[in-house]
Amino acid sequence: MTYTRNGLVARQALVLGLMILLLLFWILPVSLLATLLSYEELKKATPWLVHWIDKAPSIRALVQNTLPSTALILFNGLLPTLLECERNANISAWVVMLTYMSSDNSSFVLR
Repeated sequence: MTYTRNGLVARQALVLGLMILLLLFWILPVSLLATLLSYEELKKATPWLVHWIDKAPSIRALVQNTLPSTALILFNGLLPTLLECERNANISAWVVMLTYMSSDNSSFVLR
């Protein structure tokens, strides 16, 4: 199958436009999640939780240093799955992923 030059340019423009759209729509939830999981925001939103966190320095360090980055890694790790499910228009991938994640196996890998 051969493609015309105009067809290839149109295809590249469409892919670029879709990637820009994905980036714009992905920035909002990722930024919101990073903001909500910061220690300062937790202090404003849930003072009762921060009071509990402040009692143990190791938990405070874990929340300040690990929680935001871990949440963002998991959130961004879901992107390929979301795109694959959207591409296939198939809910079975979600069912398999959620079943596997909810099982007792704690060593799951998001692809």
